Amino acid sequence: MTLRLRTLACLAALTAPAALPLFVEVSFAPPGVRLAAEMIDGLDPGFDVLATAQIDRGIRTGQIPVRWAPDLAAGFGQPLFLFHAPAPFYLAEGFHLLGLRVVDAVKLMHLLGFLLAAGFAYLLGRDLWGAGAGWSLAALYTYAASHLAAVYLRSSLGESLAYAWPPVILWGAWRFRRDGRPAGWFAAAAGVAALALTHDRAALLLLPMLAIFVARLAVASEGRGRRLGLAGLFAAGLGASTWFWLPAMAERGHVSGAGVGPLPWGLPLAFTMALAGAAVTGLVRGRRGRVVAAVLLMSAAIGAALPHCRARYRVAIPDAGLDRTGFLSLPLPYSTASLRTEYLPSTVQRLPDQPAAEMFVPPTGCALDQERLGSDAHFFDAVCAEPGVIAFRQFAFPGWAAWVGKREVALIANPQDGTMSLAIPAGAHRVKVAFRDTPVRRGAALVALATLVATAAVWLLRGKRNSPPAGQGGT
Repeated sequence: MTLRLRTLACLAALTAPAALPLFVEVSFAPPGVRLAAEMIDGLDPGFDVLATAQIDRGIRTGQIPVRWAPDLAAGFGQPLFLFHAPAPFYLAEGFHLLGLRVVDAVKLMHLLGFLLAAGFAYLLGRDLWGAGAGWSLAALYTYAASHLAAVYLRSSLGESLAYAWPPVILWGAWRFRRDGRPAGWFAAAAGVAALALTHDRAALLLLPMLAIFVARLAVASEGRGRRLGLAGLFAAGLGASTWFWLPAMAERGHVSGAGVGPLPWGLPLAFTMALAGAAVTGLVRGRRGRVVAAVLLMSAAIGAALPHCRARYRVAIPDAGLDRTGFLSLPLPYSTASLRTEYLPSTVQRLPDQPAAEMFVPPTGCALDQERLGSDAHFFDAVCAEPGVIAFRQFAFPGWAAWVGKREVALIANPQDGTMSLAIPAGAHRVKVAFRDTPVRRGAALVALATLVATAAVWLLRGKRNSPPAGQGGT
């Protein structure tokens, strides 16, 4: 096994001081130690919880992949997951579907981020310079100030989980260059895709740097197959994640504030400095000397970071309050800048004064019945004494379409508040309103699917080509 049980236990012990404040509050006041059932209070409190809840609603109503968040922006909706990397919330949703509260699912994702970052940093350092360097790299990387700040100061699940993927990419590429086996290649390619789907701004910073390292490995590799494999892992990872990043780039002009915020320079800096510290450990002569150097580095890293391994807490939003009614009644500071002004359609100047309590508002003389409201598709029966206009209280964005009976009708954007409306003729009609994929979204999904199929085909053909003929296998 790459990571033995004893090593896993040591990694758990190594990350325990960093992760403990997620679940346990230690204070000088009685009772001194207590379980922390609240959510982490950072610069954007509640965002990860609310985003995970919107992913949950999307999945439960058949919106896959989830792109539209119908309850954000005071209930007027916004294309949050078209532009904000969604992987952390899908993973948190997995824990929620197992029965955990949303807030606990988010905390477990922070814990998973600590464990993955430390575990793959250890593997990378061990393979490059030995076990002592592996432990040094794991400690220096886990307890980097920017890593802890991503969790406890900014409470950013995406940035926290992004720390896991750079060591995965380098470790996988290094292993593939060394032995040519598919496990390392798939780990590195999956790391590239995961980074792009976890934190887009971190990916913009880190992927070019990591590509330079992998390119140097390719130049130094023996054999055309390994050089091509190292060159292809980035293409495979980026291709598999095309369904997210290509529409995000192509449709960025349709929203205001997409991609705003500081670049996470702390992540590449933390990774580079941790690698340098681990390399110093690996250069020490003698096994005993390397052990001493590793212990000193680990002690210094953890000791310096302990004052920052603490959290502030805020009352958790109950799961029962994460339905549409609950979203519309959430007080500040849950309706923070990330939820109100980022990723709004560019035609929306400001949020309306009142939340969208009703999704559809009929004109006088028109009644709506048997409404079935989803997250990206809505159905209802309309009975109208005369022609009129039904107000659709979601913000206009490319992809929304409507049908009256079997006939597609135009959705008209309201220039005053950015919402939509549709004309309804007199009589009884079955109406459908749905958020469809645009050509670029469909094309990006096809590219991602083609990448996965092509990758599987290449490795299957490679395996058959390298397998010994019948009757000549080894014993």
